[in-house]
Amino acid sequence: MFCLNWLEIYFIFGTKSIKPKIYSRIKMIYVIKNLGTMSENEVTQAFAAIPPGVSTLDLSRNYFYEKSGTELAQSFAAIPKGVNTLDLSWNVLYKKSRAELVQAFEAISQTVTSLDLEGNDFWKKSAEELTLIFNAIPQNVARVSLSVEELNQMSPEQRKAIQNRYPCVEQVILVDAEDKNRKLNPTLSRIDTNAYVRFGFKVSPQLCFIPHLFLLLKIKKNCSSWHRVLSKSSIQNSKKASINLDGNQ
Repeated sequence: MFCLNWLEIYFIFGTKSIKPKIYSRIKMIYVIKNLGTMSENEVTQAFAAIPPGVSTLDLSRNYFYEKSGTELAQSFAAIPKGVNTLDLSWNVLYKKSRAELVQAFEAISQTVTSLDLEGNDFWKKSAEELTLIFNAIPQNVARVSLSVEELNQMSPEQRKAIQNRYPCVEQVILVDAEDKNRKLNPTLSRIDTNAYVRFGFKVSPQLCFIPHLFLLLKIKKNCSSWHRVLSKSSIQNSKKASINLDGNQ
């Protein structure tokens, strides 16, 4: 008998394949593919089929650039209550006009708090466009995910346009596609902290101190271990010296 703590459901329109997986935390992920090629009626059916309890909705790689701003807005508005993480990565959204993206983002459900926008080539949008696009994201979306490679392609003005909406490191998840899609962790890595700073995101003094704290704790731990080794060695040497003295007597 298995205890199913984390149920991951994949729904692909036309095949309706469901694959449960066991994990250590409670979370339900729902994946919909091929939305970009579906009719309006099929899209409506796909969203209506989302079961209750879904917390993460994965709409990545759906060819959304083939949909109009109105169609995207209707889809995002249909996201069920309870979904707090929305994955829109790798949808080539840069091909949509500024007005269409503003219309679509404004319609995102009020329950969504985290939005994945990786791999949409937003570096091809001007700073003025990015300002309007990111300001259209509802205030309830507290955090966005962006790719390191994409930010590297941007000018300081383009990055500043994003930072007008998401200025702090706590509000942005940076993902390094060249490092197996690793999520940068500034709380544990000074190198990762420096990456955020290099891109212009605000880093709190406490966050800057944390990597150094871990280093100090590691040094302290190593020193304690070395001290125990030295103490043990000293005790052994003392015992040997005592035995030698007893033998000489």
